[in-house]
Amino acid sequence: MTASYGLEDYVADLRRITSETSDESEIFDRLGPLAQRLVADTSWLKPEYYQTDAEQGFGVQVLHEEADHSLAPGRRTTASRPMTTAPGR
Repeated sequence: MTASYGLEDYVADLRRITSETSDESEIFDRLGPLAQRLVADTSWLKPEYYQTDAEQGFGVQVLHEEADHSLAPGRRTTASRPMTTAPGR
């Protein structure tokens, strides 16, 4: 049986990869398979992640935020971009 791979694992890998390289293309290439692994098993998703705003018809949930915002846009890469683009890349 394969061990579960959840959001905490993905963030740890993101931290490790961005500490090893600042090349965004390499970061995305390395995160792609990990993002696919993350979304293959959705057991880590919390029920509140599915909540929507009735007026807007969609919802936005922050899955992870570094205390120092080191993974924020403009600071190497974002955690959300690889998760939403890597599987279809």
